[in-house]
Amino acid sequence: MNAPSRLSQAPFLHARNSVAARMWISAAALLPLWTLRLLAEGGSALSTLAIVFFSCAVVEVFSWRFASRRLGLANGSLLLVTLLIGLVLPPRSPGWLALVGAWGGMILGRELFGGFAQHVFH
Repeated sequence: MNAPSRLSQAPFLHARNSVAARMWISAAALLPLWTLRLLAEGGSALSTLAIVFFSCAVVEVFSWRFASRRLGLANGSLLLVTLLIGLVLPPRSPGWLALVGAWGGMILGRELFGGFAQHVFH
């Protein structure tokens, strides 16, 4: 007779890389898109990216300080969120729109759903 089956919880397929490694790989996959966008739009895309990056960094610092945890900027999620929000925004969008989008993406999209790699969509 066959050995009895063993039930286990998800994830059923295990990989050697961590969530942080997947964040860095996803961010690296967006670099060709950003190269094309910078070639097509120039300085306006770069200024939008800078505004989004610094506002995401501010939210990241405040959220880690508010939660009384150590600062985790090395996990790649800040760069990934920055690159995604920067790609979604129109080319010549105003700075306040980038600021609101970055804060909304970091607070509503990540922190309210449980923080880094803890929300229900992973």
